Amino acid sequence: MQSPDALTVHVSNLLPAACSHVTDAGVARLALLPRLELLNLGGCARVTGSTLGGFGAHGALTGLSLASCVALTDAGLAEAARIGSLRHLDVSGCGRVTDEGAAALGALRRLGRLSLRGNPKCTDRCGQGTVGSVPRTVTPASRLLSYAQNRRTVR
Repeated sequence: MQSPDALTVHVSNLLPAACSHVTDAGVARLALLPRLELLNLGGCARVTGSTLGGFGAHGALTGLSLASCVALTDAGLAEAARIGSLRHLDVSGCGRVTDEGAAALGALRRLGRLSLRGNPKCTDRCGQGTVGSVPRTVTPASRLLSYAQNRRTVR
């Protein structure tokens, strides 16, 4: 029988969504899984994002959901921006995310889908410079930016 550590090396999809026990310390441990491609932390209310940058080291993570992570901060988004392999990112319904935090996501050159819906501290400027910065090798149809239900900028 293999040790538990030997088994975890082969995990590629992890979906602990809405688990109230997941913390940033736990997320840091998940970043040690070198083949992790998809991670759904949606609804994990204790995740601020402070340890997300650790996923940038192995370059396998292509999909990340932080939807309804109510403790997610702009600093956490800056950490997520260090995950250069990300192609899909959902940060919808994260009440603390602002335009400034979303702007940090412009560093994600492979990002093709980004959801910023339902973030009351984001304006209609939220996400400008993010999906538009996707390299030209990605077709315009695959560049999806969703920020409906955000606050409108007063002009």
